Amino acid sequence: EKGLSKADLFCLELAEIPNLLERLDAWHFKNSVGQVLAEEIQPDVETLLKCCKQLLGSPKFEGLLTIILSVFNFCSYKPSATPCLGVKVATLANLREVKSNDGKTNMLKFIIQWVNKEFSSQELDTWYMELEEISKAGRISFPTLQQEWNSIKSKNTKLQRLMQDYTPISDEDCFLSYMQEFSDDIQAQVPKITEKMLEVRKLLQSVAVAFGENPKSFNNEEFFIAIGQFIKAWKDEAKQK
Repeated sequence: EKGLSKADLFCLELAEIPNLLERLDAWHFKNSVGQVLAEEIQPDVETLLKCCKQLLGSPKFEGLLTIILSVFNFCSYKPSATPCLGVKVATLANLREVKSNDGKTNMLKFIIQWVNKEFSSQELDTWYMELEEISKAGRISFPTLQQEWNSIKSKNTKLQRLMQDYTPISDEDCFLSYMQEFSDDIQAQVPKITEKMLEVRKLLQSVAVAFGENPKSFNNEEFFIAIGQFIKAWKDEAKQK
């Protein structure tokens, strides 16, 4: 080893560490997963839970959709036609594009005026206040969230296997003592977060069914974004009384 540079000697030391790449991966996992859990996984799960519960438990939004459906059926009425049974959320933000014959008003403005005049006692004009989590939920993809959580569980399982075959390289090797506590902490969170993930999945399926969407192809991002766009269109149009 004489004549070797410090960099070369350092590389020789590294080469003597067993499972070096696996250990480096473990350190990267340990140093990054805390932020992912605290700033992404946990708050996103809570946001989706709140959003789904707000949608499924909003009598004002349900009442508004009933009114919009009645307007749709009135405008498209034909004696031989079957009335619409529901309103697709994706169409709501486009109500402003449906103009009157003289072009002076649009369907959204008409609905807002009708709601204010005929349903003021039900306070349907503030329906969006029951859906305060929608704007946050529109940026969250549940499939991606599920993949991130599955990746965390997989990496922790890999770390646990690595620790089972752990061989200290010296008395100063503290790898196991650092990693054991960390891995146990992650493992302790698995049941609770997994349970909430399952709850989110079930609630999203319930939302899809409740709003006439296909549960198998339901895209929660697009759905929540569409409602968010409708809320914005409603507020903008309401200001122009």
